[in-house]
Amino acid sequence: MKKAAALMLVFGLVAMGCATLGGNPARQVNDTVETWMDALLAKDVDALMETYSEEFTDTEYRDKTGLAQFMAQSKSMGYLDGLTIDRSSETVEVEGNAATAGPIKITGYFGMVTVDFSLAKEAGGWMIVEQRASGI
Repeated sequence: MKKAAALMLVFGLVAMGCATLGGNPARQVNDTVETWMDALLAKDVDALMETYSEEFTDTEYRDKTGLAQFMAQSKSMGYLDGLTIDRSSETVEVEGNAATAGPIKITGYFGMVTVDFSLAKEAGGWMIVEQRASGI
């Protein structure tokens, strides 16, 4: 009896894992943005950068390395202190292996910036490949 219950538990956990991996793409994109937000609020630059693709490009920071340097500087200068993030107007749209998420409003002592993301489905999951910021 215990063996049957244990097997059912294992199968249930595996099924939940499969549903997460192959589940709703919009939910998966939301999970990536949630991870990004949690890392930003925790001021964890390494965890934040894990949400960005190696293919990330940006007109201001050029690439993932440039963005990582900017975020590390921002942290050391206190720009990540006391942030609030408002996702109440955010929409997530998925088309195949591409998605968009935003607007996300970030408020700090610097004022407010609005961020929109483009994401791509990669081997490791949904990753941020582009971001657009406005308001500063």
